[in-house]
Amino acid sequence: MTSLIEYFGAGNIYKSREAIDFIITKIEDITNKFIPFFEKYKIIGVKALDFADFCEVAELVKKGAT
Repeated sequence: MTSLIEYFGAGNIYKSREAIDFIITKIEDITNKFIPFFEKYKIIGVKALDFADFCEVAELVKKGAT
């Protein structure tokens, strides 16, 4: 999981008993690093619809919509 931080140059890892979470909180990192990665390496299946929604929300946040 730490290699994700190294690769994207962003994010943090949070550990609990049940899971390890990789979280990116800066909108600039999401729109400039994370989203382009998954646009290049497409998500297949029903999760692609979730990703499309995620991209729309990220764009709204970037523009400052409320």
